[in-house]
Amino acid sequence: MLRPLNPRGFRDGGIMAKQLAKFENPPDMFLVSDALRTRQTAELINENLQVEIELVPALYSAGSSEVEYLMQELEESVASVAVVTHLPTIERCLWACKTRNVIEFFPTLAMACLEHIGSWHEFNLRSAIVRKFVVPRSFR
Repeated sequence: MLRPLNPRGFRDGGIMAKQLAKFENPPDMFLVSDALRTRQTAELINENLQVEIELVPALYSAGSSEVEYLMQELEESVASVAVVTHLPTIERCLWACKTRNVIEFFPTLAMACLEHIGSWHEFNLRSAIVRKFVVPRSFR
């Protein structure tokens, strides 16, 4: 949990920060694993947005059901949220989605945008749709 971002992580994080700021619905907040690398990643990609970052220790080794629970607990005033976590957690979440066949592999600092219709209380990955998937190498 004490491994920091490497130089490539800082470079790609800066690239992805610019991309995230261009998203149609940028996040209103970040839910972030408390590991050093994910905290540094969230802080880096949040530089342009300057929204709340909430550290969630459970995200370090969460399964998709734990991520669903976190989403279901969000306030309805939150329109969009970014979850910054690790493999295999993020892959588990994407594979649980309705459009799971869209993404075969999730490289470091990739971003997947999921759409859910309804309240956060009703959130489940099985009905979520992957709307966007971007990787740093596309913008280098």
